[in-house]
Amino acid sequence: MMKQTLKYWISILVVSLILTGCNQMPVRNPFAGRQEPKLGELPPVSAAKTKQTVKVAWSNGALGKQERFTKLVPLATAQTIFAADHTGKIVALDNQSGKKLWSSNTGKKFTAGPALMDKTLLLATSDAKVVAVDAANGHQLWEAKVSSEVLASPTGDKGIVLVHAIDGSVIALNGKTGEKLWQNEQSTPSLTLHYSSAPVIVDNLALVGFSSGKLLALNLHTGMTEWERTISLPKGRSELQRMVDISAEPIVSGDTVYVITYQGKLAAVNIPSGNLIWERDISSYQNMALDENHLFVTDNAHELWAIDRHTGATLWKQSTLATRYITGPEVVNGMVAVADRGGYVHFLSAKKGHIIDRFHLSGKIYQRPLAVGKELLINTNSGKVAVIKLSSQGSV
Repeated sequence: MMKQTLKYWISILVVSLILTGCNQMPVRNPFAGRQEPKLGELPPVSAAKTKQTVKVAWSNGALGKQERFTKLVPLATAQTIFAADHTGKIVALDNQSGKKLWSSNTGKKFTAGPALMDKTLLLATSDAKVVAVDAANGHQLWEAKVSSEVLASPTGDKGIVLVHAIDGSVIALNGKTGEKLWQNEQSTPSLTLHYSSAPVIVDNLALVGFSSGKLLALNLHTGMTEWERTISLPKGRSELQRMVDISAEPIVSGDTVYVITYQGKLAAVNIPSGNLIWERDISSYQNMALDENHLFVTDNAHELWAIDRHTGATLWKQSTLATRYITGPEVVNGMVAVADRGGYVHFLSAKKGHIIDRFHLSGKIYQRPLAVGKELLINTNSGKVAVIKLSSQGSV
């Protein structure tokens, strides 16, 4: 087993160096080709279980099978859920019933999205395009070519669409026409994760995390760099050891942005100045979650952490779910929810970290659950979109 693993990593590095020397895009996904791991046994639910009812409000198998390494995450509004798959299908579902409102088969290979700006849905493709469609009916409004493949969801605000391409470029497009407004280019390591971090717009700043381990604040209207903060510096001799990608989306709360790197650090940064508030060693490529006092992180070992958002101190750590290969966390109804590759959704106490309940859906789950009020939106690998209805009583 060890020899096979070593051969796999060597082959990744050799191909990457060959392609880089030919001035082509390098192999960027060190996880590709890995076999599905064998899942460990389910850990017991705590005796401190709450009086909770969990049931499927509705489910809809409207999408095709999802690719593992894409960020095609459903989007929920007060009335509608929008979702897309890798084959180019987009669907709009009624938030309360799951009934299909409309669907569109574009034939494009979507890799990220959808995002919503005003009444426009934004999606990205594997052939370096950004597609805008009317959220009311799915009709395409415009399509724009960018510098390279896009693996992070586009972001839109104030009439500007931001795209973070895998070559390190951040491109701003006119939200009505798709016309390019500006482009900021950053250097990219020869080997990176097959994920990118979506820009986050705060007032007139665009906060963007890069595969170099840097967080930049760009002027939304000009693309000029307002400040730059190195979150993690590459370490080690090999390209694999030196990977410090910011793949998770930064989380903003007030004047603070929280950002985490792969094989690096978790940090809190002051947005107006770019100054570091605190940092600590912890590694992740998955999106984090935040409540009033906690920052929740699923690390590279699939262990779940609760971090004091004000100081960076560890409040608790849950390791019993690691062999279930859990997703990133979500906060819902006073609890923390994570899903696993066996189709289980686990509910943990936000205060103490013990498992207080779980629920099973058919199909593997690679994407973290999404809170929609007191309900959870789940997207399985088979293309099923489901909403889980929760009600609980008692302390968790």
